[in-house]
Amino acid sequence: MFNPTRIGMSNDWLYISTGYSHTLSIKKDGSLWAWGWNENGQLGDGSNENKNIPTRIGMSNDWIFVSAGYNHTLGIQKDGSLWAWGYNSSSQLGDGSSENKNIPTRIGMSNDWLYISAGNHHTVGIQKDGSLWAWGYNGDGQLGDGTILRKNTPTRIGTSNDWVYLSVNDYGRHTLGIQRDGSLWAWGENNAGQLGIGTNENINIPTQVGITNDWSTVVAGRGHTLGIQRDGSLWAWGYNGYGQLGDGSSENKNIPTRIGISNDWIDVSAGENHSVAIKK
Repeated sequence: MFNPTRIGMSNDWLYISTGYSHTLSIKKDGSLWAWGWNENGQLGDGSNENKNIPTRIGMSNDWIFVSAGYNHTLGIQKDGSLWAWGYNSSSQLGDGSSENKNIPTRIGMSNDWLYISAGNHHTVGIQKDGSLWAWGYNGDGQLGDGTILRKNTPTRIGTSNDWVYLSVNDYGRHTLGIQRDGSLWAWGENNAGQLGIGTNENINIPTQVGITNDWSTVVAGRGHTLGIQRDGSLWAWGYNGYGQLGDGSSENKNIPTRIGISNDWIDVSAGENHSVAIKK
């Protein structure tokens, strides 16, 4: 049995994001810290050496958001600029190349970035105007641009300015998004029904999941998805071989399936083959 272990003595941690084998965190002063596997420079400290304690990355105190993907990392600073580092074989950093970077590297010149989510070998983000952007590997349509072609710089997806939230997983190849009206959208790999659209076929454009406009949050696992609606109900769909949907079975589901009868759920997280959630 393993128990939670306190990391250091600091009480200043504000935000944390975990990837496949590395972790990033931001402190209250806006400083960025990283630890774990670093073979591809995903920690951003200028080396390719693993770190087993939180290590400060650079000297900037301007970090407001960070997202750790499979082996790459994205971050946003206070001025809205976007930065990326780590593994880049599929151009998931968005700098126009396929070369790894072991220090934070600015992506483009826009200062309009609001939110970012780093996946397996692709990245998605939202700008301040609510527009959706994506880049990197696209073999399963996870970028949502209507093709299966890789993109090596941020590419606008569709014309909607209503995006408020996105989720991808460091193992998975599907993308989830919520628009301002509470509608849920999905695209990419769908071999286990993880898109929730009633089929098991990949989709390469954002496709609405059901007709309800009541979604408050959604998270992508490797091959499964979970979401919470505004009434606090919990829903799950996709691969269920290990019971990660939580419906008491091991059968896949290709549409959102309500889990239990409780309306007390406030947050949920999906891993490779397991899920955790918090109640009120």
